Amino acid sequence: MTHPHDVQPSSAGEGHPSQPAGVTVGVHGMLLVGSDPVYLSHLPMFMAPHNYQVLLKVSLEDDVARRVSDLRAHFGRDALVTVAPKPFPITDLVSPAASPPPLTEFRADVVRGHFEHGGDVIGADSVVRVEQVLYFRELTLARDEAPDRGDLLYLLFGDAERELYLAHRVTAAPDFDQVLVVGITGAEFTERELERQGRPDLVVMGRQDVAEQRLRPGERVAGHTSAGQHFHTDVEVEVVSELYLMEEELR
Repeated sequence: MTHPHDVQPSSAGEGHPSQPAGVTVGVHGMLLVGSDPVYLSHLPMFMAPHNYQVLLKVSLEDDVARRVSDLRAHFGRDALVTVAPKPFPITDLVSPAASPPPLTEFRADVVRGHFEHGGDVIGADSVVRVEQVLYFRELTLARDEAPDRGDLLYLLFGDAERELYLAHRVTAAPDFDQVLVVGITGAEFTERELERQGRPDLVVMGRQDVAEQRLRPGERVAGHTSAGQHFHTDVEVEVVSELYLMEEELR
């Protein structure tokens, strides 16, 4: 298993009176993306212990993976699937030097629909194995009346040989969580190439980083990224579909 080397969790737990400093235990709900391979996107909020944006590459138990694949085949790639882990410290997914090894697996319910809104469990108390931590960042709980918003910014993951995804990079409240299926031309976005280039951002220049100017299904837009065969590459992004959008919990 590999881990991001440039981000370390803070021990701060301020901003939530019932959460002792340094404690990040919680039910860290996640969006399940894809079926082969499988990715998880943590559903962040601007309150402890959920103030983390995290992208994971994972593997599921064989029978659960088969149910997810069947669900996607029947209802399409946009079928909402979420994961409700048993409570665990989310910071255990990464490990600073001289700490215990990072978490390699956890148990969770895999749910068709949203686990908090009447979804159907298709894999109860199943093992989720963490293959790779693609992105891990603690979100600030400080409230700025007018946060500085730059260009619209997304995190790129997946594999052009199968399916590519963008996750909006969450920064400061108010913000939005969004995951898209995309097609990108102008660079070679295989999983190997993304890994080689450090899993970079994708910038949509000319749009402010606010929900009103987010990417929407059916759009074709110009983007800019440092990934691909050459650094600082201009690309074209086609938004195929939207897997998830949340604004209310990030206000």
